[in-house]
Amino acid sequence: MDKTRQQAPSSRIGLLEGIDRGRYAEALAFVEREPEVLDSPEDALLRTELALYRDQLAETEAILDRLRGSDLWIDDASEVGSRARRTRLLKVEVACFSGDLDEAERLVRPMVDAAVRVQDYQSELRALYDLARIARHRAEWTLAIDRLDRALELARQIGNQCYEGRVAYTLGLCWYNLNRLDLAIPYLQSALRLLTVTENLRFRATVESFYGCLLSDGGDPKAALQLLEHAEATVGELGIVSDMVMARMNAARTRLALGQYEEVERSLTELLGWERGLGGTPTELITLRLLAITQCVAGRIGEARRSAEEALRLAEIRGNTADRLEARLLVARAKSLAGEDDARAQLDALVAEVDESGTPYLQAEARIYLARALLAADPTRARSVCDAVRVMPVVSDFDWLRRELDFVEADLRYMPVRLTSDGQLIMDARFGWPDIKSAREAAERYWFERALVETDGNVSAASRLLGLTRNEGHYLYKLVVKGEPARPSRSRTPNAPGSGPRRRPRS
Repeated sequence: MDKTRQQAPSSRIGLLEGIDRGRYAEALAFVEREPEVLDSPEDALLRTELALYRDQLAETEAILDRLRGSDLWIDDASEVGSRARRTRLLKVEVACFSGDLDEAERLVRPMVDAAVRVQDYQSELRALYDLARIARHRAEWTLAIDRLDRALELARQIGNQCYEGRVAYTLGLCWYNLNRLDLAIPYLQSALRLLTVTENLRFRATVESFYGCLLSDGGDPKAALQLLEHAEATVGELGIVSDMVMARMNAARTRLALGQYEEVERSLTELLGWERGLGGTPTELITLRLLAITQCVAGRIGEARRSAEEALRLAEIRGNTADRLEARLLVARAKSLAGEDDARAQLDALVAEVDESGTPYLQAEARIYLARALLAADPTRARSVCDAVRVMPVVSDFDWLRRELDFVEADLRYMPVRLTSDGQLIMDARFGWPDIKSAREAAERYWFERALVETDGNVSAASRLLGLTRNEGHYLYKLVVKGEPARPSRSRTPNAPGSGPRRRPRS
C-alpha cells in the first residue's frame, strides 16, 4: 500500500496532463483496473475529470466534496497551485452542467489572470474556453466568439490540438446560430479532424452528431447517417445518456429525410418510452415533435394529432414560448391534414405569430403547412404562398424544408383548379371536381390580382378593366384579395354584390 501511495502522484499527474490533450481512453482504462487511492489528491482529480467526462454528476460532486477548500491557492506557482487551479476549473464545469451560469462565471473569472501570472497556459486556455461556453449557454453569440478566438489562438500557440478541436467545434456552433453556415462548416470540419486524431471519443462523437445534422439538412443524408450511427455507438459504449439520446434523435431525423418512416417511428417510440422510464428528460419534447412530424408525412394523422397535442401539453408544463409555438403549429398541421374546418384559420394566425417571434425556419415551415391546407380551398393562394417560401433564404439551407415544399408544389400540379408556375390559371376536370365556390373565387382572384398589377394597385382602375362597378371592385378586393368581410354595397345596381332587398318606393 505504501508503494501504491508513492507511485500514485506521478502516474496520476501524467494521466491528468494526458487528458488535457485528449488521451481519455488511456485514463479510463487506468481507473478501471487500478484501485482508488483515497489520500491522493491527484487520484481524486483524475477520477473527478473522468466522472464529469461521462456526465456522472453525483460521483463528481462527491469526490469534489473531499477536495473542499483546495481551490483557494490558484495564484500559487507550485504543485499546490496547479491542483488548486484544476479543482477550481472542475467546479466551474459542474456549475455549468447544473445550469448555474452565474456561479460558474464567478468561479472562473479570477482564473484567467491567475493562470497568466504563474504562466500556466493550459489552465488559462481552459478558463478562456469555459468563459466562452458560459456566453454560448446564454446565447451571447458574438461575445462567445470573441472569447473563443482568444482561446483558439492560445491552443495553437501551445500546440494543444485537442482543445483546438473543442474550440473549433464551439465556434462552429456559434456561427451556426448566427445563420453563417459558410463559417460554421469549416470550423466543424476542422474540429472533426482534430478530435479524431487526439481524443477520438466523446468530443469527436459530439461533433459528428451536430455535423451529421448539417449534412442531412444540406441534402446528404447517407453521409449524415454514417456519422450519426458512429457517434451513437461511441457514446453508448461510454454510457453517456444525454449524448446517446441526441445522436439517436438526429439519426431519426436523417432517416426521415430518407423516407424510412416506419423505422423512424419505431425508434422514436422506443426512445420516448425509455425517456419516460427515467422520469422524463429534456429531450422528450423534441422527441414528441419529431414523432408528430414523422406520423404526418407517413399519413398517420390520428397518431400525429395525439403526439402533437402531447408535445403541446409538455411544452406548457416545461417548455418556453418557442416550444409552445412549435407544438401549436404541429397541432394545427395535423388538424388541417384531417380536414378540420378551423385549421386553415389557425395556420393563418400562426403564420402571423411566427413572423413576430419565430425563427426563419419556423416562418418557412408555417407557410408550407398553410399552403398544404389551402390546396383544395384556395389553390391560387396556395401557389402564391409556395412562391413566397421558395425565395426565403432559409429554404436553401435546409433540405427538409425543400422536400416538404416540393411535395406541396407537386400536389398543386394535380388540382382541378390550379395556378401554374408561369402564371396560367388551369381548370381541368380530369383531376376531379372542385368545390364550385372555390373555383369561382380562384378565377376572381386570378383576374383581379392581374388587373391590380396592370393598374399599379389602383382598385378602381382594375375594376374598370374587368367591367366592374367601383363598389363591385372594392367588394372583390376586400373579400377575394385581402380575405376580409366586405360591407354591403350601397349601389343602385340590383345585382351588385352585397345588395340587400330593395325598399319599396315612396308614394
